[in-house]
Amino acid sequence: MIHAPRADESQLTLTAVVERAEHSHANREVVTRRPNGTVDRTTLGECAIRSRRLAGALAGLGIADRDAVATLLWNQAEHLELHFAVPAMGAVLLALDPRRPTEELVRMVADARARIIVVDDSLLGVLAAFAHRHTFEQVIVVGNDWPIPPEMLDYQALIGAAAPIEWPRIDEKQPAAMYYTSDGAPEPVRTVHSHRALVLRALAVALPDELGVSARDTLLPVLPLFRVEALGLPYAAALIGARLILPGLRRDPVGMLNLIAGESVTVTVGDLDAWLAVLAALNGVPRRWDLSRLDRLIVGGVAVARSVFTGFERHGVRMAQAWSMTAPMVASSTVPTVASSTVPTVASSDA
Repeated sequence: MIHAPRADESQLTLTAVVERAEHSHANREVVTRRPNGTVDRTTLGECAIRSRRLAGALAGLGIADRDAVATLLWNQAEHLELHFAVPAMGAVLLALDPRRPTEELVRMVADARARIIVVDDSLLGVLAAFAHRHTFEQVIVVGNDWPIPPEMLDYQALIGAAAPIEWPRIDEKQPAAMYYTSDGAPEPVRTVHSHRALVLRALAVALPDELGVSARDTLLPVLPLFRVEALGLPYAAALIGARLILPGLRRDPVGMLNLIAGESVTVTVGDLDAWLAVLAALNGVPRRWDLSRLDRLIVGGVAVARSVFTGFERHGVRMAQAWSMTAPMVASSTVPTVASSTVPTVASSDA
């Protein structure tokens, strides 16, 4: 009798992605721009190690299997650590969009039964607008410029005092993250993503006919992590060992161009509003930034006029369009040149 190798029984869980970041790509850089404009540098390995301590701290606060942990954070290293820690410990991450109406945020955290929320201090005002309408057992604050309220927990101190955990065994079909989408619905609808779905998307992002990212790339997700993990770029970076640039709160075009040029970004993903502002800045001062290393600029969401593609082409930037919804799971696809006969489009595929 012929048996399949036991390797076929491996589970597609984010635990394996986190462990790969820790052991295979430990020295790959993760850069975060803080709200005050300063830049912090760490590594994928350090983020993975800290995520073990973070998971230990969350477990000490009572977070157990399948419990929801909410976040109000930007694209920053701490958010990456939570994207590692929460699913890998068996809990479920709920990344909230701070731009959503207060009533929607209240419904989301109530529906998810979120027990703990982690918030950047720049978003404490957003939290204050709805926190009194939902009982969070703990509020954890990532501090930057302001004192942390005494009734809240300091993120850095919490990790510093916690012992790292060993990751539990998790089934690949277990929920890892949840989102609420308004696409085609009058009210936000909950979508739950499994470990398997998120791993498959991270793998798909690295395929040559998808985004084709590799360990040679420096990735800048301008698209927020609360928008379907920024098309999976952070998990893809951990999986393949790409360098990761996280822009934080500031999305101004000059700041983005400074990051792209200064950090030698090769692939970036953002929404149309962000790229229209960047294009206007480039048109205003055409030769201010060296974008020679930028290979692919991906725009997600609404349809884009051809004039935008040709506008970027005049500055030597290749642009492609991705279409995505929170549900079903989708992966980005081929990036043709602007000179092709049709507007460059990123095909979608169900994960």
